[in-house]
Amino acid sequence: MHAGEYVGVNFDNQNKRLLILGESHHGGKDEEGKQASYTSSNVVNDYLSAKRGTIKMSQRWYFFTKIAHMVDYTLNKEKTIDFWEKVAFGNYIDVSCGVKDGFANKYLSNPTKTKQLNNDLFEFVNKKRVDFILCVSPLSFSCLPMCENVVKSEINNKVSLLSYTPNSVIENGIILTHPLTVYCTPHPSGYGFKPREYNGVLNSIIDI
Repeated sequence: MHAGEYVGVNFDNQNKRLLILGESHHGGKDEEGKQASYTSSNVVNDYLSAKRGTIKMSQRWYFFTKIAHMVDYTLNKEKTIDFWEKVAFGNYIDVSCGVKDGFANKYLSNPTKTKQLNNDLFEFVNKKRVDFILCVSPLSFSCLPMCENVVKSEINNKVSLLSYTPNSVIENGIILTHPLTVYCTPHPSGYGFKPREYNGVLNSIIDI
């Protein structure tokens, strides 16, 4: 994952721990392929400051409201803040990418690189004992390891999932210490995306 993951202040207190997994940081052409000048933690904390009214809300931060509403569409401002204080967030790709320019696809076509990214991700999963991943990037989801005993299925035509068992061997010998379920949805910034369409599925499964 990109350096500087966001971990909510109440994440460690949850019985079930949820990681929201995005695709990449974005920047100008001069930043493409390099570590971004900002972190996931910076962005989510700025979003929460805007929700509290201490700074001006940016349109690009509505991405985070959509994610919260995928899990529970009834969340008001205070409960949306509460949601984000309970979860973690990070981007799968470890460098900055352009927007719809094909760089992310090209970057992830290198199997050596995806092995490294999966190692980074599952080290975080083990360290923070993540129970669920909500992956909002089908491209990132397609790169996750299909090791022995992993079950891939679909809940409906909108949500795919991977179920990992304890002791699954991830890529270069990392061993998963506990059960993990990964849910995948389309990207919330995609055209016509409606959080309510996922609410009936996700809020009955992801209980934090």
